[in-house]
Amino acid sequence: TALLLLCCLSSILAFGPPSTHSINGIVASDHPLASKAGATILAKGGNAVDAVVASALSAGVVQIAGSGLGGGGFAVVVNSEESIALDFRERAPSAAHRDMYVQNSVEKASRYGGLAVAIPNEANGLIELHRRFGRLPLKVIAQPALRQAKGGFRVGEHLQAAFSKLGDDELRNSIAMSLWGLEAPSVGTLVKHPRLAKSIQSLVRTDGESFRTGWVAHDITESVQQAGGVLTLNDMKTVQPVQRTNMVGSYRGWTIHTMPAPSSGGLVLLQVLQVLENFELSKMGHNSSEYLHLLSEVFQHAFADRANFMGDPDRIEIPIERLLSEERVQEIYEAYTAESTHERGYYGTSVDVGQDAGTQHISVVDGDGMAVSLTTTINTEFG
Repeated sequence: TALLLLCCLSSILAFGPPSTHSINGIVASDHPLASKAGATILAKGGNAVDAVVASALSAGVVQIAGSGLGGGGFAVVVNSEESIALDFRERAPSAAHRDMYVQNSVEKASRYGGLAVAIPNEANGLIELHRRFGRLPLKVIAQPALRQAKGGFRVGEHLQAAFSKLGDDELRNSIAMSLWGLEAPSVGTLVKHPRLAKSIQSLVRTDGESFRTGWVAHDITESVQQAGGVLTLNDMKTVQPVQRTNMVGSYRGWTIHTMPAPSSGGLVLLQVLQVLENFELSKMGHNSSEYLHLLSEVFQHAFADRANFMGDPDRIEIPIERLLSEERVQEIYEAYTAESTHERGYYGTSVDVGQDAGTQHISVVDGDGMAVSLTTTINTEFG
Protein backbone atom coordinates (compact mmCIF):
# COMPACT_ATOMS: atom_id res chain seq x y z
CA THR A 1 0.00 0.00 0.00
CA ALA A 2 1.30 3.46 -0.82
CA LEU A 3 2.32 5.55 2.17
CA LEU A 4 1.04 9.06 2.67
CA LEU A 5 1.92 11.32 5.55
CA LEU A 6 -0.93 13.78 6.03
CA CYS A 7 -0.88 15.61 9.33
CA CYS A 8 -1.80 19.08 8.10
CA LEU A 9 -5.22 19.72 6.62
CA SER A 10 -3.94 22.70 4.68
CA SER A 11 -1.95 20.35 2.46
CA ILE A 12 -5.27 19.11 1.06
CA LEU A 13 -6.77 22.53 0.54
CA ALA A 14 -3.91 24.79 -0.44
CA PHE A 15 -3.05 25.80 -3.96
CA GLY A 16 -0.47 28.19 -5.33
CA PRO A 17 2.45 28.34 -7.79
CA PRO A 18 3.36 25.37 -10.00
CA SER A 19 4.67 22.34 -8.13
CA THR A 20 8.34 22.08 -7.23
CA HIS A 21 9.96 18.78 -8.17
CA SER A 22 12.92 17.27 -6.34
CA ILE A 23 14.63 13.89 -6.11
CA ASN A 24 16.56 14.87 -2.97
CA GLY A 25 13.68 15.97 -0.75
CA ILE A 26 11.37 18.88 -0.13
CA VAL A 27 10.53 21.21 2.79
CA ALA A 28 7.29 23.14 3.34
CA SER A 29 6.72 25.73 6.08
CA ASP A 30 4.87 29.03 6.29
CA HIS A 31 7.97 31.19 5.79
CA PRO A 32 10.42 30.99 2.86
CA LEU A 33 13.44 31.43 5.12
CA ALA A 34 12.35 28.58 7.38
CA SER A 35 11.81 26.37 4.34
CA LYS A 36 15.20 27.40 2.97
CA ALA A 37 16.84 26.50 6.28
CA GLY A 38 15.53 22.94 6.04
CA ALA A 39 16.40 22.66 2.34
CA THR A 40 19.96 23.82 3.09
CA ILE A 41 20.37 21.01 5.60
CA LEU A 42 19.01 18.44 3.11
CA ALA A 43 21.58 19.69 0.60
CA LYS A 44 24.34 19.12 3.18
CA GLY A 45 23.34 15.47 3.47
CA GLY A 46 20.93 15.73 6.37
CA ASN A 47 17.80 13.64 6.58
CA ALA A 48 14.18 14.77 7.05
CA VAL A 49 14.53 15.04 10.84
CA ASP A 50 17.66 17.18 10.53
CA ALA A 51 15.79 19.42 8.10
CA VAL A 52 12.65 19.74 10.22
CA VAL A 53 14.73 20.70 13.28
CA ALA A 54 16.55 23.33 11.20
CA SER A 55 13.25 24.70 9.89
CA ALA A 56 11.68 24.79 13.36
CA LEU A 57 14.64 26.68 14.82
CA SER A 58 14.53 29.10 11.89
CA ALA A 59 10.77 29.61 12.19
CA GLY A 60 11.29 30.58 15.82
CA VAL A 61 13.52 33.39 14.56
CA VAL A 62 11.78 34.68 11.43
CA GLN A 63 8.17 33.84 12.32
CA ILE A 64 8.32 34.62 16.02
CA ALA A 65 4.63 35.49 16.22
CA GLY A 66 3.71 31.85 15.64
CA SER A 67 6.36 29.56 17.10
CA GLY A 68 9.49 29.35 19.16
CA LEU A 69 11.49 27.61 21.85
CA GLY A 70 9.06 28.89 24.49
CA GLY A 71 6.31 26.65 23.13
CA GLY A 72 5.80 23.01 22.25
CA GLY A 73 4.51 20.75 19.55
CA PHE A 74 3.88 17.41 17.92
CA ALA A 75 5.79 15.39 15.34
CA VAL A 76 5.02 12.33 13.22
CA VAL A 77 8.05 10.53 11.80
CA VAL A 78 7.69 7.77 9.20
CA ASN A 79 10.51 5.84 7.55
CA SER A 80 10.99 2.36 6.14
CA GLU A 81 11.51 0.89 9.61
CA GLU A 82 9.00 2.59 11.90
CA SER A 83 6.28 5.16 12.38
CA ILE A 84 6.22 7.16 15.60
CA ALA A 85 4.41 10.13 17.10
CA LEU A 86 6.23 12.44 19.53
CA ASP A 87 4.21 14.66 21.86
CA PHE A 88 6.27 17.59 23.13
CA ARG A 89 3.43 19.97 23.87
CA GLU A 90 3.75 22.21 26.90
CA ARG A 91 2.53 20.85 30.23
CA ALA A 92 0.81 22.67 33.08
CA PRO A 93 3.19 23.71 35.90
CA SER A 94 3.03 21.44 38.96
CA ALA A 95 1.46 24.25 41.01
CA ALA A 96 -1.42 24.75 38.55
CA HIS A 97 -4.87 23.64 39.66
CA ARG A 98 -8.40 23.43 38.28
CA ASP A 99 -9.66 26.72 39.72
CA MET A 100 -6.48 28.73 39.10
CA TYR A 101 -8.07 31.09 36.58
CA VAL A 102 -11.49 31.19 38.21
CA GLN A 103 -10.00 32.38 41.48
CA ASN A 104 -7.69 34.90 39.84
CA SER A 105 -8.88 38.50 39.63
CA VAL A 106 -6.69 39.35 36.63
CA GLU A 107 -8.75 39.66 33.44
CA LYS A 108 -7.96 36.98 30.84
CA ALA A 109 -5.28 35.45 33.09
CA SER A 110 -5.39 32.26 31.03
CA ARG A 111 -4.15 34.19 27.99
CA TYR A 112 -2.04 37.06 29.32
CA GLY A 113 0.62 37.30 32.01
CA GLY A 114 2.64 34.80 33.98
CA LEU A 115 -0.22 32.44 34.78
CA ALA A 116 -0.79 31.88 31.06
CA VAL A 117 2.65 30.30 30.69
CA ALA A 118 2.97 26.52 30.59
CA ILE A 119 6.23 24.54 30.76
CA PRO A 120 8.13 25.05 27.48
CA ASN A 121 8.89 21.73 25.78
CA GLU A 122 9.90 22.48 22.20
CA ALA A 123 13.62 22.41 22.95
CA ASN A 124 13.25 18.95 24.51
CA GLY A 125 11.22 17.73 21.53
CA LEU A 126 13.73 18.91 18.93
CA ILE A 127 16.62 17.43 20.90
CA GLU A 128 14.78 14.09 21.22
CA LEU A 129 13.97 13.97 17.51
CA HIS A 130 17.60 14.67 16.65
CA ARG A 131 18.90 12.15 19.20
CA ARG A 132 16.74 9.37 17.77
CA PHE A 133 16.85 10.08 14.06
CA GLY A 134 19.33 12.86 13.26
CA ARG A 135 22.27 12.40 10.93
CA LEU A 136 24.19 15.69 10.98
CA PRO A 137 25.65 17.35 14.11
CA LEU A 138 23.27 19.72 15.86
CA LYS A 139 25.73 22.60 15.45
CA VAL A 140 25.43 22.22 11.67
CA ILE A 141 21.65 21.97 11.77
CA ALA A 142 21.35 25.19 13.81
CA GLN A 143 23.54 27.28 11.49
CA PRO A 144 20.75 28.70 9.25
CA ALA A 145 18.74 29.88 12.28
CA LEU A 146 21.86 31.36 13.89
CA ARG A 147 22.72 33.27 10.71
CA GLN A 148 19.21 34.69 10.56
CA ALA A 149 19.25 35.63 14.25
CA LYS A 150 22.69 37.25 14.18
CA GLY A 151 22.74 38.76 10.70
CA GLY A 152 19.07 39.66 10.64
CA PHE A 153 16.18 39.21 8.24
CA ARG A 154 13.61 41.44 6.57
CA VAL A 155 10.19 41.64 8.21
CA GLY A 156 7.52 40.21 5.92
CA GLU A 157 3.84 41.01 5.58
CA HIS A 158 2.73 38.15 7.82
CA LEU A 159 4.87 39.21 10.77
CA GLN A 160 3.97 42.86 10.32
CA ALA A 161 0.27 41.94 10.23
CA ALA A 162 0.70 40.00 13.49
CA PHE A 163 2.07 43.15 15.11
CA SER A 164 -0.85 45.15 13.78
CA LYS A 165 -3.30 42.84 15.57
CA LEU A 166 -1.75 43.45 18.98
CA GLY A 167 -3.63 46.63 19.74
CA ASP A 168 -2.42 50.15 20.41
CA ASP A 169 0.97 51.54 19.40
CA GLU A 170 2.25 51.44 22.97
CA LEU A 171 1.80 47.67 23.22
CA ARG A 172 3.22 47.02 19.76
CA ASN A 173 6.24 49.18 20.39
CA SER A 174 6.78 47.62 23.82
CA ILE A 175 6.90 44.10 22.38
CA ALA A 176 9.08 45.13 19.44
CA MET A 177 11.45 46.92 21.79
CA SER A 178 11.76 43.81 23.98
CA LEU A 179 12.44 41.64 20.91
CA TRP A 180 14.64 43.82 18.74
CA GLY A 181 15.36 47.08 20.53
CA LEU A 182 13.29 49.16 18.09
CA GLU A 183 9.71 50.25 17.57
CA ALA A 184 7.18 48.03 15.77
CA PRO A 185 8.79 47.42 12.37
CA SER A 186 7.30 47.94 8.95
CA VAL A 187 7.57 45.50 6.05
CA GLY A 188 11.15 45.31 4.85
CA THR A 189 12.78 46.43 8.11
CA LEU A 190 15.96 44.50 8.95
CA VAL A 191 15.70 43.00 12.44
CA LYS A 192 18.15 40.89 14.45
CA HIS A 193 17.82 38.51 17.41
CA PRO A 194 21.18 38.49 19.23
CA ARG A 195 19.68 37.25 22.52
CA LEU A 196 17.78 34.46 20.75
CA ALA A 197 21.00 33.52 18.95
CA LYS A 198 22.66 33.16 22.35
CA SER A 199 19.86 30.82 23.47
CA ILE A 200 20.10 28.68 20.32
CA GLN A 201 23.87 28.45 20.73
CA SER A 202 23.37 27.32 24.31
CA LEU A 203 20.79 24.75 23.20
CA VAL A 204 23.33 23.27 20.79
CA ARG A 205 26.33 23.46 23.09
CA THR A 206 24.58 21.77 26.02
CA ASP A 207 22.42 19.39 23.97
CA GLY A 208 19.34 21.06 25.43
CA GLU A 209 20.40 20.95 29.09
CA SER A 210 20.48 24.75 29.39
CA PHE A 211 16.70 24.72 28.83
CA ARG A 212 16.24 22.18 31.62
CA THR A 213 18.65 23.15 34.39
CA GLY A 214 20.88 25.89 32.99
CA TRP A 215 20.78 29.65 32.61
CA VAL A 216 17.95 29.63 30.05
CA ALA A 217 15.71 27.66 32.43
CA HIS A 218 16.58 30.11 35.23
CA ASP A 219 15.81 33.13 33.03
CA ILE A 220 12.47 31.70 31.93
CA THR A 221 11.27 30.78 35.41
CA GLU A 222 12.37 34.09 36.92
CA SER A 223 10.59 36.06 34.18
CA VAL A 224 7.40 34.02 34.55
CA GLN A 225 7.35 34.32 38.33
CA GLN A 226 7.94 38.07 38.17
CA ALA A 227 4.88 38.24 35.89
CA GLY A 228 2.75 36.38 38.45
CA GLY A 229 3.16 32.82 37.16
CA VAL A 230 3.85 29.58 39.02
CA LEU A 231 6.46 27.95 36.76
CA THR A 232 9.42 26.48 38.69
CA LEU A 233 12.89 25.17 37.90
CA ASN A 234 11.72 21.70 38.83
CA ASP A 235 9.00 21.99 36.18
CA MET A 236 11.65 22.85 33.59
CA LYS A 237 13.82 19.96 34.73
CA THR A 238 11.17 17.26 34.75
CA VAL A 239 9.08 18.00 31.63
CA GLN A 240 9.88 15.66 28.75
CA PRO A 241 8.49 14.48 25.40
CA VAL A 242 6.12 11.51 25.30
CA GLN A 243 6.06 8.94 22.50
CA ARG A 244 2.53 8.02 21.48
CA THR A 245 1.01 5.56 19.03
CA ASN A 246 0.19 7.03 15.64
CA MET A 247 -3.36 7.15 14.39
CA VAL A 248 -3.54 5.21 11.13
CA GLY A 249 -6.31 5.49 8.55
CA SER A 250 -6.86 5.27 4.83
CA TYR A 251 -8.16 7.42 1.99
CA ARG A 252 -8.84 6.11 -1.52
CA GLY A 253 -6.14 3.45 -1.18
CA TRP A 254 -3.56 5.59 0.59
CA THR A 255 -2.37 4.84 4.13
CA ILE A 256 -2.38 7.84 6.48
CA HIS A 257 -0.16 8.14 9.54
CA THR A 258 -1.17 11.10 11.68
CA MET A 259 -0.94 12.51 15.20
CA PRO A 260 -3.08 11.05 18.01
CA ALA A 261 -4.50 12.91 21.01
CA PRO A 262 -3.80 15.25 22.68
CA SER A 263 -3.52 16.63 19.15
CA SER A 264 -6.97 16.93 17.62
CA GLY A 265 -5.61 17.22 14.08
CA GLY A 266 -5.41 13.52 13.40
CA LEU A 267 -8.99 12.78 14.35
CA VAL A 268 -10.33 15.76 12.39
CA LEU A 269 -8.30 14.73 9.35
CA LEU A 270 -9.40 11.09 9.37
CA GLN A 271 -13.06 11.90 9.97
CA VAL A 272 -13.15 14.48 7.17
CA LEU A 273 -11.46 12.16 4.69
CA GLN A 274 -13.81 9.29 5.52
CA VAL A 275 -16.79 11.52 4.75
CA LEU A 276 -15.23 12.90 1.56
CA GLU A 277 -14.76 9.37 0.18
CA ASN A 278 -18.52 9.38 -0.40
CA PHE A 279 -18.22 12.22 -2.94
CA GLU A 280 -16.67 12.44 -6.41
CA LEU A 281 -14.46 15.42 -5.74
CA SER A 282 -12.69 15.29 -9.11
CA LYS A 283 -15.96 16.12 -10.88
CA MET A 284 -16.59 19.26 -8.83
CA GLY A 285 -13.79 21.34 -10.32
CA HIS A 286 -10.77 22.83 -8.59
CA ASN A 287 -11.89 25.30 -5.91
CA SER A 288 -15.37 25.46 -7.36
CA SER A 289 -18.14 26.81 -5.14
CA GLU A 290 -19.59 23.28 -4.93
CA TYR A 291 -16.24 21.86 -3.78
CA LEU A 292 -15.52 24.59 -1.21
CA HIS A 293 -19.04 24.43 0.18
CA LEU A 294 -18.72 20.67 0.68
CA LEU A 295 -15.39 21.03 2.47
CA SER A 296 -16.65 23.78 4.77
CA GLU A 297 -19.74 21.78 5.70
CA VAL A 298 -17.78 18.61 6.50
CA PHE A 299 -15.18 20.54 8.48
CA GLN A 300 -17.87 22.19 10.59
CA HIS A 301 -19.04 18.80 11.84
CA ALA A 302 -15.48 17.63 12.49
CA PHE A 303 -14.55 20.76 14.42
CA ALA A 304 -17.76 20.53 16.45
CA ASP A 305 -16.72 17.00 17.47
CA ARG A 306 -13.25 18.36 18.22
CA ALA A 307 -14.65 21.05 20.51
CA ASN A 308 -16.99 18.64 22.28
CA PHE A 309 -14.79 15.60 22.82
CA MET A 310 -11.08 16.23 22.34
CA GLY A 311 -8.69 16.79 25.24
CA ASP A 312 -5.74 15.31 27.08
CA PRO A 313 -5.96 11.48 26.90
CA ASP A 314 -4.07 11.32 30.20
CA ARG A 315 -7.00 13.10 31.86
CA ILE A 316 -10.16 12.16 29.96
CA GLU A 317 -11.52 9.35 27.81
CA ILE A 318 -11.95 10.35 24.18
CA PRO A 319 -14.54 8.38 22.14
CA ILE A 320 -12.26 8.04 19.12
CA GLU A 321 -13.82 4.83 17.79
CA ARG A 322 -17.30 6.38 17.83
CA LEU A 323 -16.13 9.60 16.17
CA LEU A 324 -14.53 7.61 13.34
CA SER A 325 -17.25 4.97 13.11
CA GLU A 326 -19.27 4.23 9.98
CA GLU A 327 -22.36 5.47 11.86
CA ARG A 328 -20.82 8.89 12.59
CA VAL A 329 -19.51 9.23 9.04
CA GLN A 330 -22.97 8.36 7.70
CA GLU A 331 -24.59 10.95 10.00
CA ILE A 332 -22.35 13.69 8.62
CA TYR A 333 -22.88 12.52 5.04
CA GLU A 334 -26.66 12.58 5.41
CA ALA A 335 -26.58 16.01 7.12
CA TYR A 336 -24.94 17.60 4.07
CA THR A 337 -27.04 19.86 1.89
CA ALA A 338 -25.56 21.29 -1.28
CA GLU A 339 -27.84 24.34 -1.31
CA SER A 340 -27.41 25.83 2.17
CA THR A 341 -25.47 26.12 5.40
CA HIS A 342 -26.86 26.17 8.92
CA GLU A 343 -26.59 27.80 12.33
CA ARG A 344 -23.68 26.74 14.48
CA GLY A 345 -25.77 24.49 16.73
CA TYR A 346 -26.82 22.33 13.76
CA TYR A 347 -23.31 20.90 13.57
CA GLY A 348 -23.26 19.75 17.17
CA THR A 349 -22.00 22.63 19.26
CA SER A 350 -22.77 26.24 20.05
CA VAL A 351 -19.17 26.78 21.20
CA ASP A 352 -17.03 29.20 19.24
CA VAL A 353 -13.98 27.13 18.27
CA GLY A 354 -11.90 30.32 18.08
CA GLN A 355 -9.14 31.39 15.72
CA ASP A 356 -5.68 29.88 15.98
CA ALA A 357 -3.04 32.58 15.77
CA GLY A 358 0.23 31.15 17.05
CA THR A 359 1.06 27.91 15.26
CA GLN A 360 3.54 26.78 12.59
CA HIS A 361 3.42 23.59 10.52
CA ILE A 362 6.43 22.07 8.78
CA SER A 363 6.50 19.04 6.48
CA VAL A 364 9.66 17.40 5.13
CA VAL A 365 10.32 14.39 2.90
CA ASP A 366 13.90 13.42 2.13
CA GLY A 367 15.41 11.48 -0.76
CA ASP A 368 15.47 8.26 1.23
CA GLY A 369 11.72 8.27 1.85
CA MET A 370 11.71 9.50 5.45
CA ALA A 371 8.79 11.86 6.08
CA VAL A 372 8.30 14.18 9.04
CA SER A 373 5.28 16.29 9.88
CA LEU A 374 5.85 18.75 12.73
CA THR A 375 3.47 21.24 14.31
CA THR A 376 4.86 23.75 16.78
CA THR A 377 2.88 26.36 18.68
CA ILE A 378 3.01 29.15 21.23
CA ASN A 379 -0.81 29.13 21.24
CA THR A 380 -1.56 32.83 20.72
CA GLU A 381 0.29 35.37 18.60
CA PHE A 382 3.63 36.12 20.27
CA GLY A 383 2.55 33.70 23.03
